[in-house]
Amino acid sequence: MIKEGVDQVGKSWVTESGSTIFVYDSISGSKHVGKIYKLACSICSKDSELFPEILIHRTGARDSVTSCACSKKIIYNEHQQIVRCSRKALDLGLEFIGFPIGFSRSSTKVAYRCIEHGGEHVTGLSTFFIRKNCCPATFMESTLRAKLESNESFTAKILSKGRFTSGTEFRRIGLTSYWEVHCPKCKNDEYAKSGIGSVWVAIGSSISLGRVQCRCSERHCWTKDEYKKRIELAGISFIEWVEPYVGNFHEDRFISRCEEHGERDVSVAGALNGRGCPGCAETGFDQCKDGYIYCLKSEDGALVKIGITHDTNDRFQRLRRYTPFEFTVEAIRIMKGYEAAKLEKEILSGFMSAELRGFDGATEWIRYDERISSYFA
Repeated sequence: MIKEGVDQVGKSWVTESGSTIFVYDSISGSKHVGKIYKLACSICSKDSELFPEILIHRTGARDSVTSCACSKKIIYNEHQQIVRCSRKALDLGLEFIGFPIGFSRSSTKVAYRCIEHGGEHVTGLSTFFIRKNCCPATFMESTLRAKLESNESFTAKILSKGRFTSGTEFRRIGLTSYWEVHCPKCKNDEYAKSGIGSVWVAIGSSISLGRVQCRCSERHCWTKDEYKKRIELAGISFIEWVEPYVGNFHEDRFISRCEEHGERDVSVAGALNGRGCPGCAETGFDQCKDGYIYCLKSEDGALVKIGITHDTNDRFQRLRRYTPFEFTVEAIRIMKGYEAAKLEKEILSGFMSAELRGFDGATEWIRYDERISSYFA
C-alpha cells in the first residue's frame, strides 16, 4: 500500500490477488490529484495491450484504486475499454464497432455487429460484458437450442417404441422440428450402392408414429432414379424416359425393348405389375410351333409393318383397333416358328424404322422398301 506524504519509488508489495506491485517512478499531478506513481504488476503488466501503463495517485492510494486488474477497485480508461470490448466481441462472434455517443465512465454505450446474422446493435457497457449472447438472433437461437431434445435422446426414445430397425439414427436439421433419418437397411441396399440417396427427412411427430418414407416403408415416394433402378432390378429393359416425367406411378412411361418385338413405351405401373411386352402377351408366340410372318402396308404406302403370330385374324383385328391409321395386308407366310421369329428380326433390323410410338406394334413399323417383298416371295 502506498502511504501519503512518503516517497514510494522503489517500494513493492503483494496484493490480495497474489501479484507483486513495484513502484518504479512518479510524476507530479494536479493540485487536486497530487503525486502519481507509475507501477508494474507481476501479472497485469504481461498484457501490454490492455495494461500499457499502470498508475496510482495519492488520493486513490487508500483504496488501492489503480488501472490494474489486481486492484480492489479498477478504473479502466477509454483505451482499455476498447481493448476489452474488442476481445469480448471476438469471444461472442461479434464485431466491435465503437462507442456511438462517446466514452464516459458512467453511461458508455457499445455498438457492435453480429458476424453470423448481421445487423448493428447498441447496449450499455456493463450489460455488454454480462450477457453471454448480445446478438438477439444468437440469444434466441441458443435459448431454443437449450430446450431442444438431443439427437441421442430422441433416437433412444423412438427406438424404444419398436417402430424402427435397430441402428436407425435420427439427426435434427438445424433448430427445426425436422430430422434426418438414417436407415441401416436403406443405406446398404442396391439403390444406395448405385449412388442413390438413402437419407430421409421427416417431422418429429411423424417419426414418433413410425411414419418415415424410406425405401423400407410402404409409404415411400419413389424418385425418378429409384424407379429406373427398380425397373432394372426387375429384369426389365430400360432405354429412356418418355418426357415429360411427372413423378406419377401410373402416368410416367419409359421406352423398353423386347428381343422379339423391339422397342415400345410402357408405363412404370404396367412394367412393375408384371405386364410384359404387348406383342408377346397378345400372340403368345411359341417358336416351337408353326406360325405366320406377315407384312402390312399403310394406306399411303409409305410404311410397312412386319410381325409374327399364330392367329392372323385375331392379331389383325387387334391392330385395326389400336393402329391410328388404315392399312392393308400385303403378304403372309407360314413357316416354322423359330424361322418366322428369325426372319422378322432380320427384316426389322435391316430397314429404316418409322420411329412410331404410343400404340400396339408401333415399333414394328418401318419405311417402305421394295426389297421387302422379296422376303415373302
